Amino acid sequence: MKSTQLIIIAALIAGFAACKKEKDESSEQAKMLYGKWRESFTVLDTNGNNILDNDQYIAHAVANVFTFVKGGSATGTCEDVSCTTANFQWALLNNNTELQLINTSPAAPDTNVFKIYSMTASKMVLSTGITGTVWSIYEKK
Repeated sequence: MKSTQLIIIAALIAGFAACKKEKDESSEQAKMLYGKWRESFTVLDTNGNNILDNDQYIAHAVANVFTFVKGGSATGTCEDVSCTTANFQWALLNNNTELQLINTSPAAPDTNVFKIYSMTASKMVLSTGITGTVWSIYEKK
């Protein structure tokens, strides 16, 4: 009788252990990145002051859209029917101050690293080091 009770208890403990939730070890910044982001503006820092001046915003008629998922994969496309979807691997670098995007699509493999100028749960500003500074502003969809 006791051995039957021990087996039942052991089975219950094993069952509860199997139902344990997987802990997400990602940084808070990575968790904010998960989801769909739409590029709403590009800002060209034409005066070189490293500030997002209101007169430097360029709205996008056809916006890029990226979807980031846990585990480091992403897709990118645009809001035009002629666009194709590209597959990416992403990583946060240098204490979460940079976003690396590796295009894994066979047609156009390349790697880009963007400086994270700012990020909240609903808005992300990335910059590139092209002549002067170019910022891309993304809003969470």
